[in-house]
Amino acid sequence: MTELAVADKASEWRRLKSLVLDSVSSPITRRVYNLGLDEFIAWYTLEPRAAVHEGDS
Repeated sequence: MTELAVADKASEWRRLKSLVLDSVSSPITRRVYNLGLDEFIAWYTLEPRAAVHEGDS
């Protein structure tokens, strides 16, 4: 099978974030991780990314 599925980036991010936050038991750690993850994704989505083209090395 060579079909590609387009994932909703927002829902995938929420899923990944939940996996991280659910892995810690401390409410304080969870709060700090939540803030850090939100800051990271905000930065990541604002930074320009080079396009990846098939055949580029």
